Amino acid sequence: MRSPSTLRMFASTTLASTFRGYPTAAATTRKPAWQVLDRIGLLVKPVDQALYRDFEQLARERMAARDIQDWPVVAVALVLSVPVGTEDRDFFGSGIGPWTTDRVELYLPN
Repeated sequence: MRSPSTLRMFASTTLASTFRGYPTAAATTRKPAWQVLDRIGLLVKPVDQALYRDFEQLARERMAARDIQDWPVVAVALVLSVPVGTEDRDFFGSGIGPWTTDRVELYLPN
C-alpha cells in the first residue's frame, strides 16, 4: 500500500459530474456540505471516458448480477489497475479489489 502522501483517488467522469449536478438552490441551504463536495475535486481526479471506454463491455459483464450502473467505476479500476473504495457490497465478487473506509483507515496516520 502506498503512503498517504502518494495515495491517489480517481472517479469516472460520470461519477465526478454527479457531484456537480445537484441544484445550486440546495447548496445555499447546506453550505458546509457543498463546500466539502467542491473540495472533493482537489482529492479525486476524474478519468475521462475516452480512457475507459474500451473496458465498458467487460465492466458491464462483471457488474451484470450486481448494480449495472456501477460499470464506469469498474472500468476505471480495470484500466488503472486500482482497487475500488466502497461502502456497499456491489463490487464484491466482481474481480475488483474493494476497500471499505475502515480498511483504508488502517493505512492512514493517526
